[in-house]
Amino acid sequence: MRTRVLFIGDTQRGEQASNIRNLYLLFAKTIENHGVQTEVHVSPANETTGSEAWLPEWLRSLRGGVSSYVGSLDFTDAAVVAFELSSADRRYLNEHGVPWIDFSIHPIRFLEDLCFNVEASFDVEREPMEIPDDYIWMRARTMGSRCAHSRLSAGSRRLLLVGQTPIDKSVFFDGEFKTLLSYLSKLDSLSGQFSEIDYRPHPYLTDAATDATIRERYACGDCNGEDIYAILSSKQYDAVCAISSSLLHEAPYFGLQSLHLEPRALSFGQPMSYGALLQHCHLWLADLLQTHVKPRAYHMTPPVTGDYLRTLYCSWSYVSASMATTREIASLANRLTNIETYIVQSAELHQSASSVSEPAIQLNDRYTAADVARIVGSGARTLLEIECDDGAFLERMAPYFSSVTGAARVTPPDIIDVMSRETNVSFQPTDIRTGQPYGHFDMVVSLGFLQKLSAEERENVILKLDGMGENAYHRVHFDVSSEPDGNSLDPDQWLSLFRNINPGYRLEHVGSEEDGSSSSAFVIGKGTCCVASPEDDGNQTVE
Repeated sequence: MRTRVLFIGDTQRGEQASNIRNLYLLFAKTIENHGVQTEVHVSPANETTGSEAWLPEWLRSLRGGVSSYVGSLDFTDAAVVAFELSSADRRYLNEHGVPWIDFSIHPIRFLEDLCFNVEASFDVEREPMEIPDDYIWMRARTMGSRCAHSRLSAGSRRLLLVGQTPIDKSVFFDGEFKTLLSYLSKLDSLSGQFSEIDYRPHPYLTDAATDATIRERYACGDCNGEDIYAILSSKQYDAVCAISSSLLHEAPYFGLQSLHLEPRALSFGQPMSYGALLQHCHLWLADLLQTHVKPRAYHMTPPVTGDYLRTLYCSWSYVSASMATTREIASLANRLTNIETYIVQSAELHQSASSVSEPAIQLNDRYTAADVARIVGSGARTLLEIECDDGAFLERMAPYFSSVTGAARVTPPDIIDVMSRETNVSFQPTDIRTGQPYGHFDMVVSLGFLQKLSAEERENVILKLDGMGENAYHRVHFDVSSEPDGNSLDPDQWLSLFRNINPGYRLEHVGSEEDGSSSSAFVIGKGTCCVASPEDDGNQTVE
C-alpha cells in the first residue's frame, strides 16, 4: 500500500508553484480522507519568476540535458499527483515503479468551468468522469445562439490563422520552439484554398517579426475581438489553422474545420470535470494507492462553486456572466478610486502652487490636466502610450494604474530613470508604423503623434491601435490657420478614419491650446472615458 502522496509539477519549469499548490488544494483533503499522508514539493525552478531566469534551464530539460529533480525526492511507499508532469520525470517515476496521475487543463475551455485532462501510469476508468461529447456540442450551440452572425458570401472561404505563445511546450518540436514561420510550406499550400485569411496573434505573448511576416505573406486581415467564442460562433470563418492551439480542439464544436500544422501535437481525451473527479475519486485512488479503498457513495454533486477552476488557474478567452459582472464591478471601483486619488492630488498641487510663484509640477505640453482626468477616470488598470516621448506621461500615470507601458521607435533617454522610480512602468522599443507592441491593454493612448503620420500610414496604424485595447484616448494636434494640403485632416475627417475601423470611436472634445496660438487639439476616444467639463481647460465638449 502507498501511504504517501507527493504533489509535484514540471520540476524544471518556472512560475509553476501556484499551479502545484492549487492542485494540492483541490485533491489533498480527498486523499487524506483515506488515511494517506500528503506532501507538496515545489522545486526551486517552480518558484522562479521571469522567463529570462528560468527559460534556458527549462529548454535544456526539454532537450534532455538536465537530470530529473525528482531524483532527489524520497518515494518510499509514495505515489505522485502532478500538474503537467515532464516527460523526463515520468520516465524516472516509471523506472522506479512509482505510480502517478498527471493533471493538465483541458483545451475545451468554454464549459461551465475549466476541465482536466488526465493521464496516469495505470488504467483509469474514465467514463464516469468524462463530459459527454453531445453535451459539449449543445453548450457550443447555446453560445452560438447568443452571438451575432455574419454569413460568408456565396463561394467564398475564409480562414482564421492563429498564433501561439513562442515559449510553450505545445510548440516544442525537434529540439526547438516552433513558430508559424516553421510551417510556411504548409501554409502556402493551405492559403490557396481560401479567398480570405485573417490573422489573430496570441493576445498576451507574441513575436512581432513573425506577426509582420505572416500578415504580409498572406495579405491577412486582422481578427482582434476579445471574445474568441463570439468569433467562432459568428459564422465569419470556415476553418481555423494553428500549430497546436487549444482552438483547434474547440473549433469543430462551432462548425469550423480544424487545420493542424503539426501532426505531432498532443491529443486529448474527453474533458473531466472537477466535481466528477471528486465523486468518483475511489476509482483512481485504488490504483494510485495500490490498495483496496472502500467505495464512497456521493449522492449529490460536491459543493464546487461556479468558475472555481478559472479562479485558481486562468480564464483564458472565456468570460462567464458572473465573471463579467465581477470585472465590471472591479472596474467601477477602480475608476472611483482613481477619480478620488486624482481629486486629492489635484487639490494638493493647487494648494502648493498658490503658495509659491511657480507651480510645483508643470504639465508636459503634449497633454493637459483635463487629459489626465479623463484617462485616470476611465476605470482602466493597464495603459499603453504610443510614442511615449520623454516618459513624463508614463510617470504621471504610474500611481493610477497597475501597469504602464511605453512604446516608441527611439528609446527615450530618460526612460530608464522613470522605470527605476516607478516599478510598474515598462518600455517596448517598437515603431508602430512597421511593428506592434505585444500585449493587450485596458487603455491605449497617443498624445500628439497621429498627425505626424503620412496619409499612407494612417489606416494601418489605426487598425493596430484599435486591436490593442478596449479603451482609447488619442490627442491630435492641428493648425487651424493653415490651408488643407491633402495630407492634413480636420477632426471630422480623423473621426471618419477611426470609425471606418470601429464605429465605437467618438470625438471627445475640440478647442484651442492653452498658449493662445493658432494650434488646436481634439481627442478621439473609445470605450469609457471620464469627460471633463469645459471649464477644466477651456476646451468645448462635443457630442
